[in-house]
Amino acid sequence: MRKNVEDPTDLSIPIEFDVQGAKLSTLTQAIAYRGIKDAKKTPTRNTTRGNLQKARDAIHEYTGSLETDESIWLSIRKHEIQTKIRQFLYKTMHGTQKIGKFWASIATYAHREHCRECGVTETMEHILTRCREPPVRMIWSLVKQAWPREHLEWPRISLGLILGCGCIKSDDNERREHPNENGPRQHGKKGAARLAMILISEAAHLIWVLRCERAIHGKQHSDNEIGMRWKNIINVRLTSDKIIATKIKRENKFTNLVKSTWRPLLIKDGPLPHNWINNHEVLVGRRPRYAPIEED
Repeated sequence: MRKNVEDPTDLSIPIEFDVQGAKLSTLTQAIAYRGIKDAKKTPTRNTTRGNLQKARDAIHEYTGSLETDESIWLSIRKHEIQTKIRQFLYKTMHGTQKIGKFWASIATYAHREHCRECGVTETMEHILTRCREPPVRMIWSLVKQAWPREHLEWPRISLGLILGCGCIKSDDNERREHPNENGPRQHGKKGAARLAMILISEAAHLIWVLRCERAIHGKQHSDNEIGMRWKNIINVRLTSDKIIATKIKRENKFTNLVKSTWRPLLIKDGPLPHNWINNHEVLVGRRPRYAPIEED
């Protein structure tokens, strides 16, 4: 301690204590898998990179928000999107569905490369937004007609918007101008964004399902069947939300979100009964036969 110059201190780690990697006794499969992924980066496919950019451009055009690749990937995993639709969006983002040019080199199935109605090479963008088959025209038309325009205008449907539908939210510029806004108007915006996410994801997946039934099994769908299947899908989602809000979560915040999501769509069919969220008879497309309107 009294020395004017301290002795040199060896700070090197002895080899027997220089342990690298994870401790086997505490290693889990999740940690090991994450380490393998970090050590071996998979190069991004051109199709994936292009679809991510389409999603980013479409969301920026609609909401004014410029999303990152990470935020787009995370948006696909939102609980508002059903598991089977998350899987569909994930595969679509990577372009792994067996459509279009996939069949070109298979002699016995080369005819599957082209759309039977339009005669062009099938792509997912063509299947979901451009095809002249009845499901594409009918389903997007039904969604647009049912859409309540109170808080958000109905967007221009594109493949990018479908892939990035989980990123839909109210305008960022408007939120910056009114940062403390937390009343019914703000709840309505959140509900409208949530409804848009549900409708777009469900509509795109139904169009894909009907296309597979038509192309693989040769089934033809009447306009009435298409309309009924769409209505059934939306009513299942509505019923699921009501059950989660009233039987499972029972939280005022989530209950108010469910109300703000579905109420603007339901009142287009007529007045709603009091406490309609507990009423299983309240469905999309019902006949307007209820007198009292709920104002909350």
